[in-house]
Amino acid sequence: CSRINSRYARNILKRSLYDLIQSMQVQLSFDCPFHPERDLFRKQEELKDNAYQSSWTCSYCGKWFYRERFLDQHLDNRHSALLGTVMNATCLANYCDILGCDLAHVQDTTLAKGNDLWWKTALCRSTQMVELRDQCLQIAEQCTPKSSKASSGVRNIIISNICSRLTCKNYWNRSNVALVMKEAYILALRILSSIIIFLALL
Repeated sequence: CSRINSRYARNILKRSLYDLIQSMQVQLSFDCPFHPERDLFRKQEELKDNAYQSSWTCSYCGKWFYRERFLDQHLDNRHSALLGTVMNATCLANYCDILGCDLAHVQDTTLAKGNDLWWKTALCRSTQMVELRDQCLQIAEQCTPKSSKASSGVRNIIISNICSRLTCKNYWNRSNVALVMKEAYILALRILSSIIIFLALL
């Protein structure tokens, strides 16, 4: 289970689901794979103390690291017993296709990554998106609490904030993604123009 991709998935869920249901004062059904207590890395992630960008501390044993990835390695090597032990612990990374974890890379991406996103958009298959959307709708049902007045609200949040984005048009339709893809597209046009001019001068 990828810790990094699970982190991307967790951050997406926090913005698009957890914060909203918390404001509704309702909990997800424990059958829901997105339930926070089923998160495989939850206990370990809660041990991270990040004072500033280059200061990461394991609050369990007090060891300090200057990069999060070194703290991740420490948690894997020294505190593996703290991995999720609940029944049906969830690897959130397994749901990255539905959640759009690859888009989370965009905030600190390069034009090369943006170019990769541009190609993914161009090669998007509608049939694959339909399959992902169907899976998402099934998850929405699993996550809906059975005995709560707010149950329909939970379902609607998941469908609106996650499932509805699973189309070739909407999947990439985020402001920061669009900006990076636009820059990558402009760069590609400039390179192509330079090649055409070079060939014309031969």
